[in-house]
Amino acid sequence: MKQNLPKLVRDYIPLIIEETGSTCVVSHVNDHKEHQRWLVQKLQEEVGEFLDDPSYAEAADVIEVIKTLCYLNGLEWESVLSTTTKKQETHGGFYQGTVLEYVNYNK
Repeated sequence: MKQNLPKLVRDYIPLIIEETGSTCVVSHVNDHKEHQRWLVQKLQEEVGEFLDDPSYAEAADVIEVIKTLCYLNGLEWESVLSTTTKKQETHGGFYQGTVLEYVNYNK
């Protein structure tokens, strides 16, 4: 089995590994800044996995990383969801694939 380690994993992964009879060695981030760096790396990993295999499980992984980044930065998840809804209502989503090519600003 290919191992791309070290990497940030969900909190219960070490317990799950041990329940299978395997062992693992873990460490924990030292501070907020280091945690944020690991999360950014994890987000890139999870987005790549989602793009390779769009599924509920992969989407859930991306969202969990985003939720944790929000938590670390003092953003309440329910407020993020509310803001998402409001912004979609006023500015739309990304469903139509609209690409802005050029703007001619009035002076």
